[in-house]
Amino acid sequence: METYYAYLRWCQDHNERNLIDPTSDKMEWHHTLPQCIFGDVRIGVWLTLKQHAIATALQTLAFNQNCLCPWHVQYLPEFLWELCRPTFVKFCQINTTDEQRSKNAYLMIERRDPSYLEHNGRHAGTVANSEWRDANPKLYLENRRKGAKTQHAQKWMCTITGYVSTPGPLSRYQRARGIDPVNRRRIS
Repeated sequence: METYYAYLRWCQDHNERNLIDPTSDKMEWHHTLPQCIFGDVRIGVWLTLKQHAIATALQTLAFNQNCLCPWHVQYLPEFLWELCRPTFVKFCQINTTDEQRSKNAYLMIERRDPSYLEHNGRHAGTVANSEWRDANPKLYLENRRKGAKTQHAQKWMCTITGYVSTPGPLSRYQRARGIDPVNRRRIS
């Protein structure tokens, strides 16, 4: 736990010394007390993306509960990711559906080893999808409609301003105000 708090102090000092601030640099709000455990307690600091990923990994180790999101993985040093991986994988197995698990695995693979997708995923998937679409156009359109309906039924909230909307419009709202679109929380 001391390592985690010492790292947060170092990040704050580093960012202040180098004039790194949330208005001009790509930064995320980091909850000092993990949001997944303590809820939305507004105690925290602005950290760069890499600092935020490392701090979240240190939270995972300190609290022995997964605090990492899939997009943090790409910013972690290999040794830290190896320490957090068992907790992250265990969390994914217990708390997600098969569909979410495959998305999380895909993100981890893509961010850690982009070349993997060239040989095993992205290109092969594109060919398979186009063949499937051509062979089953009616079913393909029906599935697209279902996916759109599901996506547009989602409600997300900006964690900075509290604005609530569907995913696309919320992204436009946040970008127009200089807020990183990762600063959101799904509410339904």
